[in-house]
Amino acid sequence: MLAHQEICDQTSKFRPPGFDPDEFRNRFKLRLVLKRYGAPLWSFSSRLQLMYALRDALVGHCELFKRGIIHRDISMLNILLGNKGAPAGSRGILIDLDMAVYTEGCVSSVPADPDIGTRAYQSISVVRNWSITPCPPHDHMDELEYLFYVYCYILYMFEAPGVVKKERPALLDNWDADDLEKASDAKTICILTSAKTRDVAPYWGKPCTTLLREFHSVVRDARNKKEDIHATLRVDDEYKLNAYADFAQTLDVYFERTKAAFDEAIAALEQEDPMPKK
Repeated sequence: MLAHQEICDQTSKFRPPGFDPDEFRNRFKLRLVLKRYGAPLWSFSSRLQLMYALRDALVGHCELFKRGIIHRDISMLNILLGNKGAPAGSRGILIDLDMAVYTEGCVSSVPADPDIGTRAYQSISVVRNWSITPCPPHDHMDELEYLFYVYCYILYMFEAPGVVKKERPALLDNWDADDLEKASDAKTICILTSAKTRDVAPYWGKPCTTLLREFHSVVRDARNKKEDIHATLRVDDEYKLNAYADFAQTLDVYFERTKAAFDEAIAALEQEDPMPKK
């Protein structure tokens, strides 16, 4: 960030007389001047370039969370490739924090909301907000799950850089459905079954499919723990909310597993293709 201007305006000023403010949250307009980075994530030119970008986006998510911020809209649109020759840490940029909120006790300061963010990449907990009581708060594992779906979309949809499959694989059907139940069911099937590496194009190779399996395992383990809390019988809502809050303190465990999987994939790709195209 090069410069900023806070509170240029707010939506409450535009509400007509008699409007009930309880139905909407007040939003503030701010101005930011940022460095210009590279092209959108789907413009990757090599496996290594993509892995570098996703790894740095993962680290960016973690750094935000450690500073008490949850992004809430990690998606293909909101990850940019770094500039040519960018050093490690700047080869992938997580942008657009307009939906971000502060955390309280390592969870979002506002309830999970399926109307916030991009449906195709939303976590199961966020999509199922309408059907779970009490609803799990939005935490770091939701953010990791968002990133997992970004990775899935690229591996399942791209046969090579710039080459998109003519038909979307059945696995991805309904991930972006307006019907929340359909979206939730489709993602639950994906997470609770084994990773479908047979649908991945040969271009990606063993390092990328191995990463897919490990990333899937991380998300599935976290999903199962949340589901265990939800399914616990004969306890009140306060107990479950406290259990969700305890789970939200586990960032380091899941982040380190995921980062290690990315590092292993990158090391293998650097051996196979030491000079990726820019």
